[in-house]
Amino acid sequence: MDIARAVVGGSCGVLVHVDRLRHLPIAKRLLTLGQWGAALDRIEVDPLEEVRRVFVTSPRIDDTARSATIIELGFEDPTRVRQSLRSAGSPTEKGAVLTVDGARFAVETPAPSSLVIVPEASAEELASHKRFLREGACLPEPADDEVLYGFAESPARTLGDSLPWPDSIRDVHSRLAISPWGATLDVVATSTSEAQAEKDAETLTAALESRMRVDLVVLQWSIMPWGEFEARGDRVVLSAQLDRTELEILLALGSL
Repeated sequence: MDIARAVVGGSCGVLVHVDRLRHLPIAKRLLTLGQWGAALDRIEVDPLEEVRRVFVTSPRIDDTARSATIIELGFEDPTRVRQSLRSAGSPTEKGAVLTVDGARFAVETPAPSSLVIVPEASAEELASHKRFLREGACLPEPADDEVLYGFAESPARTLGDSLPWPDSIRDVHSRLAISPWGATLDVVATSTSEAQAEKDAETLTAALESRMRVDLVVLQWSIMPWGEFEARGDRVVLSAQLDRTELEILLALGSL
């Protein structure tokens, strides 16, 4: 994950434990978003059934042309992957260059069960880290029931209009965990001071409530019963318990 961030200057990113999400109805849409899903389709790897986990990072959430992706496959068949790469794009020493949505990406297989996808212009930077990549699987095992981990530095700049993050929020980390009864979403953001955290908590709560409401002619209806952001020192924290239906809504919103 650190190497992927270094190669493209990743300021935001998400780690998805695919093998824990594939049973959900919304999973196929979620797991085929962005360049990594399209790239896997080109090399005939099923992103839903043949991937264990994936990490994607970029300078901004909407800057997919400069994204770096690490994919841990659910099988070890380097010959199959290399042959598919050669037939799908322009062959290189370690893989191939694929054109996806008009952008050129270098795809390499540093280990038998992993793929690295970076912009073609970043291939030389990736080469300086190959010694570390060759040491084996490069993505962490999930903690407890975690299915998704996301982060962003300066979210007001890196996360676009996903939520009107205050400029005073320095970074944000989120984790989604699934249990038999539903899910837990935890969000922890760091503000510039304890006093500012109080203001940021109010701002974010109001913004989230606004995003989660729909107009029904004469009344407003909350799509999901979110809690409130709370200030804890210089941290701004949200913890929400979701049932299965609310989880589906959350993932559907995240895939838009």
